[in-house]
Amino acid sequence: LDRLNNLIRESNGTSGNLAQALNTMKNELQAYQSNRKDIVAANEKLVPLAAKFVESTVTAEEHFDEGAKSAQSAATTLALIIVFAALAIGAGVAFVIAKAISRPLAEITRVANDVAVGDVQHDIHIQQKDEIGVLANSFRDLIDYMKNLAGAATQIAANNLTVQVEPKSDKDALG
Repeated sequence: LDRLNNLIRESNGTSGNLAQALNTMKNELQAYQSNRKDIVAANEKLVPLAAKFVESTVTAEEHFDEGAKSAQSAATTLALIIVFAALAIGAGVAFVIAKAISRPLAEITRVANDVAVGDVQHDIHIQQKDEIGVLANSFRDLIDYMKNLAGAATQIAANNLTVQVEPKSDKDALG
């Protein structure tokens, strides 16, 4: 800028156009220097703000990562709770179903074993409408038939030979 001022003083006597051009150049250079100072000052203010922005972005990312990890952990825990609850419910339902099947079958088995050795004085107290109920009804019919045969055998043993045994079907061995 000092050099430009010297050129302007030296050219004052020569040509007006040159002095005017140099003055314009001087004014532009002064404006540039002033703008440069403003830019440097703004840059000095902007750099710490940018650093804070970067730091807050990193901090936000870390918090986001922590939040994502926390959400993932909560989802995993919830999934495990649901799986174990389903397993517990499944085990409970299986236990109830097993008991509902095994108790009536145990009663029918006990009665069948007693009937097999000649004890026909049993009643089956199962009133289900499923396959086990059908089996219980078949055993009731068998016990009634065995009772009728035992009654007929008792009458024949008492010399009552007029006893009539009605066959249950065409395939009945007594008929």
